[in-house]
Amino acid sequence: MAEGGDSGDAANDLSVKEIAMVTRSAKVRGVVVSLCLVATALWTQPSWAADRAFAKITGSSQGVIEGDSTFNLAPKSIEVLNTGFGMEVPPSAKPVVGPLTLLKRFDRASPKLLLAAFTAESLLVEINWFMDQTGQRTVSIVLDGAAITKIDAAAQLDGTSASGFETVSLSYTRITFTSRIIDASGKVSGTVMVCLDVAAGKVC
Repeated sequence: MAEGGDSGDAANDLSVKEIAMVTRSAKVRGVVVSLCLVATALWTQPSWAADRAFAKITGSSQGVIEGDSTFNLAPKSIEVLNTGFGMEVPPSAKPVVGPLTLLKRFDRASPKLLLAAFTAESLLVEINWFMDQTGQRTVSIVLDGAAITKIDAAAQLDGTSASGFETVSLSYTRITFTSRIIDASGKVSGTVMVCLDVAAGKVC
């Protein structure tokens, strides 16, 4: 690596790191913003990190699409193993919002999600992160006007054990992202929230 290229390399790194949030400015011509939230390793205070996430999905035709969760704060919800979404801001152009993806196990919701994808059913998606020990909710994402655009599913059979997982990709017309500020005692001391009207291309 040549000397003097560190600043350029750092800028390039920002565009590919999965956990990054870069604000748009006149000095930035092209920015890729992406965010990957993993239920077991969330980027809040380490001692109070959320370690379980659940989704409640309500369809315009099928109603609530139940999952297999037995968690008392999110019964019959869909347990989420990984969530990711991204945004690209091209030079002199409007931001391009990418789909939100959910990684989940095969469960009772899987057939209904497949049907929702096939029929382009309109969905309301609510994802909440909880601290496993205290049940404190830490992060919430709400998608309005959502629709499943892609499902990637795979199962592995190994002797007497089997495991099946699927990644569900969702488009949406509006996204509301809320992060709760947890103090040293584990109590919520405030919230940070942003709402983006993707369809209108503006902040809510």
